[in-house]
Amino acid sequence: SDIIHRQQEGYTRAQMWSGLCRGVVGTMLHTVFRGGAPEGRALFCGGMFLSMQVRRWTEAFVPGAVFHPDGNFFSARGALECAARRKHFTTLPRPVKSLGERGADERVLELALSRHEMPPALREYASSGNEVRIHEEIIPGAAYALGIDVGSTSTKCALVDVATRAVVADIYRKTGGDPTAAARALFAELRSILVDGAQVPVAATTGSGRRLIGELAGAQLIVNEITAHFRGAAECDPGIETIFEIGGQDAKYIRGAGGAVQDCAMNYVCAAGTGSFVEEQASRLGFDVREIGALTAGVRVPHASDRCTVFMEQDIHALMRDCRTREEALAGVMFAVAKNYLHRVVGQRPVTGNKVFFQGATARNRGLVAAFELLLGREIVVSPYCHVMGAYGAALLALERAGSAERAF
Repeated sequence: SDIIHRQQEGYTRAQMWSGLCRGVVGTMLHTVFRGGAPEGRALFCGGMFLSMQVRRWTEAFVPGAVFHPDGNFFSARGALECAARRKHFTTLPRPVKSLGERGADERVLELALSRHEMPPALREYASSGNEVRIHEEIIPGAAYALGIDVGSTSTKCALVDVATRAVVADIYRKTGGDPTAAARALFAELRSILVDGAQVPVAATTGSGRRLIGELAGAQLIVNEITAHFRGAAECDPGIETIFEIGGQDAKYIRGAGGAVQDCAMNYVCAAGTGSFVEEQASRLGFDVREIGALTAGVRVPHASDRCTVFMEQDIHALMRDCRTREEALAGVMFAVAKNYLHRVVGQRPVTGNKVFFQGATARNRGLVAAFELLLGREIVVSPYCHVMGAYGAALLALERAGSAERAF
């Protein structure tokens, strides 16, 4: 998210890369040395220090820093040296725990029975890196509002019928570190589905790249994510009070009443409760992120830390060493991500209402929906437009502003 903001300020890719390396080095030194710096010569090893920019900033903060060209192999070489000094080895077979021995407190991750089924789109297909869904027929001569949500991980748009306020089409793609190129790809796809005579008189942008793309696209409205997400959710269910939104790089908690936001919060530090982390862990376990909801159905959930990405990854490795299945490890990830969100984002804030509205592309993951239902003991509602809810809300707000302007005129 910070990188997207720096792009909007005009920094080059090289400058942003240097800044990223500086931030990583600063965090590492603060964590290891508690804000100080080692005196004298200090050897820094590991794969991160193969980067010239990382070395540059390490030397700037630690004048006595020393690097080795093969420092990323030091752990393996150390293990080999230790093994060479031992004459006798004993390898014990690793015991395989039976299901009954795997902890009485473990829960079974079942698909959420109360989850609203998504109606099939009229037409759904992939095109040039875009996920395209046509929900209703686009009519020549009809007017539509366009909402664009430019996030750090994904960029998406929703085309909304001015008369019915319904989403008629949505397009979703990866941002790929270049919000301008991602937005252009969306616009090209949008032109291919708009029939002759269809009009788009109003547009709005939201997300971390909203200002840049809003200026380039000539949007009538540039709105923040909290407002846009709440407006979209309220259109789907006017009585909703609590909204969970988990995106690729950030997570949001929104609570509203009477059509207005009453309280909100975002994660600012830990990335363990975000969509990118879920996708990364699924890939490491050999799964496509789109499959993991079905794969975790009926799987017993082992314990995994919800503290941060590093500890969660260590727990996953420990589960695999303990002869857990990949599906069990994945179920542990789902449960840990849900707990991380509740602890780090929601915290002591109230979760009101008899149901919770869950949105963001991660809401398409049935396993994560099931984890929230197990933890909260209440219904989790997922809209068919959960992955484009910010764009949907932005389009609705643009329509309302245009209507107000016309009445004032």
